[in-house]
Amino acid sequence: MSRAVAERQTPSISVAPRRRAYRRGPVAVRSLSALPVGRDRVAEPDGFPLPPREVDASGVVLVRLDAGGAGVTDYEVYAAFTYAQMSRGGETGDGYQLGVNEFGTHCGKPYGRVIRDGDVLNLYVSNVTYHGYAAQTARMMVVGTPTAKQEEVLEMTVDAVRRAEKLIRPGLALSTLHDAAFDAYVERGYLTSKRTRDMPFNWEAMPDGTPRAVPYQYVADKDWEAQGRKLMHVYPATLGPHNPNLGHQIDLPPGGPEYNVTSHNTDIMQPGMVFVLHAQWLEPLVAGSNIGDLYLVTEDGYENLSHHTPLEPYRAPAQG
Repeated sequence: MSRAVAERQTPSISVAPRRRAYRRGPVAVRSLSALPVGRDRVAEPDGFPLPPREVDASGVVLVRLDAGGAGVTDYEVYAAFTYAQMSRGGETGDGYQLGVNEFGTHCGKPYGRVIRDGDVLNLYVSNVTYHGYAAQTARMMVVGTPTAKQEEVLEMTVDAVRRAEKLIRPGLALSTLHDAAFDAYVERGYLTSKRTRDMPFNWEAMPDGTPRAVPYQYVADKDWEAQGRKLMHVYPATLGPHNPNLGHQIDLPPGGPEYNVTSHNTDIMQPGMVFVLHAQWLEPLVAGSNIGDLYLVTEDGYENLSHHTPLEPYRAPAQG
């Protein structure tokens, strides 16, 4: 990867009032940028200022990965992720998940996975809070060379978010965002319909309405087995996005209006609405991606509240 490309892909430090790089142990947090904060439909009360923008933990960059050093584990990724957001006032140390495997389908908590060439990391900031504000983003990281299928899935999910983003403005229905995004899936043959009710998803019940069993199957994982364990289930249970929608509201304060961005949600976008749009596709033991940004609807369009790090997957050098 050229220096110019690396400089474009590496988010800059933008935490006021100081610009610093933080290092703890073998993992360096080279990038600290703003935690996306926003407002819900209701305007801010008089005298209640917006807090200073805080840490966007999805901007964490592992310097050892960049340098090509082998042996970084998911424990270290999680530690860097945690330090990045809590060192700037994040109020929860558990409002996010990460996953590392050769498919890009894992998302949960660390277990001792050693990051290797071909691995795909899922950094899912599902909820980071700051002074009552909430945020959500999703980023992917590719180590070395992924498969052609993984590249296609990653490109598709980025394309889906970009298509929807262009349509965010007051006066349009939320369903237009869903439809625009999932056109990217239909065009590539991943879906036959963009209608929410017709889409497969990872938690989908069986056709008769009974619960879908998690497949009981041996999955090779040398780091898991080094601990005397054996992985005997497949996640996800079936292919598709996590849920059959493009996104959902981010509440402030808690208890505000709840909604999903689906094909049947014809509610009209209004200034002040805040929602996350995350395009997802997980195919068991094949490929996966979960990529998204947080948006505020403005009077004449939108503001991307998580623009501080690129939506496109971060590319890291191959590991040993």
